[in-house]
Amino acid sequence: VAPAAADPVRHAHTSSRYDRTPASLRHLVAELRARRPDVLTVTEVDAPARIRALAAPGWGVYRPHGLDVAVSWPRARWRLAGARPWGLGNGLGAGWVVLDRRTRPPHATGVRGEHPRRILVTLAHLPAHVELGDAWRPGEAQVARWRTAVARWSHQLDATRARVRPGLVLVVADWNVDVRRPAWRRVIRAEFPGLRITWTPGHLPAAGTHAGGRLIDATVTDAPRGRARLLPRTASSDHRPYAEALYARHRPG
Repeated sequence: VAPAAADPVRHAHTSSRYDRTPASLRHLVAELRARRPDVLTVTEVDAPARIRALAAPGWGVYRPHGLDVAVSWPRARWRLAGARPWGLGNGLGAGWVVLDRRTRPPHATGVRGEHPRRILVTLAHLPAHVELGDAWRPGEAQVARWRTAVARWSHQLDATRARVRPGLVLVVADWNVDVRRPAWRRVIRAEFPGLRITWTPGHLPAAGTHAGGRLIDATVTDAPRGRARLLPRTASSDHRPYAEALYARHRPG
């Protein structure tokens, strides 16, 4: 009998919008949590009322001071092992959390894939108005902020991975560049070598996460299997949320 496949790590993301009501954000977060994700990531949650909209019994929430991003997880399944902001220069930053699995997953022996006991999740909201088709927007000051931030983010990620040794890494952002375009996929992959974007060529959604079909919200990961799927539009944002199931690396042999 073939061994069972490992359960995936399930992640949901919404790039929220600062001027939509906290009630609409609370409603969307409840819908996303009903999908039983292991991790929920959210951007544009710096206002106190929007931060409070993330609170719920049984869920941990980390929002780095001074940043507009937050990571949430079910406390019954994951324990917070570490969290802090990373400064990315020019007033930008990324939050990161390390989560350790509390519970022994089903099929814990004789499985084809790893059950990651530790995951590293990092999240940022990057500057907008940086792209013009497949090229950087000429004369736009935000371009330098974006490029500096992503380079520093990658450096911080490498150092933290070496220290905490996670079984799975998720790098999540409102990237504000269209990863539907190969040119921007190459830019991101060059900064995060060895990782992949879960919006995979050949399985890209017909719509985007933002206007004009732009696919600007995405996860970069070391998971060799698993891909993202678009979720319905929401009153809480002008971005569409997405969900994904990620399978950690197979054991050798």
